Amino acid sequence: MLSRETLSGGVLRIRLALPQPASVAFAAGQYLVVHAADGAAAAYSIASPPQTADSVIELHVGPRGLDSGNLDLLITSGDRLDISLPYGRCALQAPPTQPTLFVAASTGFAQMKSMLEFCFDAGLQAPLYLYWGGTSAQDLYLQHLPDAWSAAVPDFHFIPVVSGAEPNWTGRTGMLHSAIRADFSSLAGCGLYLSGSPQMVYGTVDGLGGLGLAEADIHADVFDYAPRDS
Repeated sequence: MLSRETLSGGVLRIRLALPQPASVAFAAGQYLVVHAADGAAAAYSIASPPQTADSVIELHVGPRGLDSGNLDLLITSGDRLDISLPYGRCALQAPPTQPTLFVAASTGFAQMKSMLEFCFDAGLQAPLYLYWGGTSAQDLYLQHLPDAWSAAVPDFHFIPVVSGAEPNWTGRTGMLHSAIRADFSSLAGCGLYLSGSPQMVYGTVDGLGGLGLAEADIHADVFDYAPRDS
């Protein structure tokens, strides 16, 4: 492990030094699995884009993202981690050529960060929108980063959303799908990438019903690991 830093809301930003970086390959938006000695395992989105994999891999671990005592010890001790990668089909091989919405709740931002930084490096081909939501402003633990992207990158738009009562919050409030519906009368021809709990992902997809999204243009890892009953 290279470093760890505690961000707002108790989120840990972990940077891993790779012993054999040349052997590591992943696509923007994929995830890795951390393995503990007791057999426990936990999946974490890779927050860094593929072009930085020759140096470090970044993870964002929420306060509920440690699934056992051994994993907690591994993540917080600064020792060597046993990881495997890559996993996940919700990923980018090239920047989108259609207007695309990236929708994240809390540490779901990690997956979006990887994809967006990949797009910024490769060059935007279409307008991109990041909707990042949390119960409180603390859940938007790196808000300054997409704020900076929005100021520096033409055709990138950042919309932070807080669902709970938040003193002094001047941004958007409510549910993510409500914020999107307020901005778009139609999503026909757009792409949608989502990262969060199954409840958040399916709730957002349902909340955007009737706006013309094609099923093939909606992407989330939840569809694979927590498929909804048909």
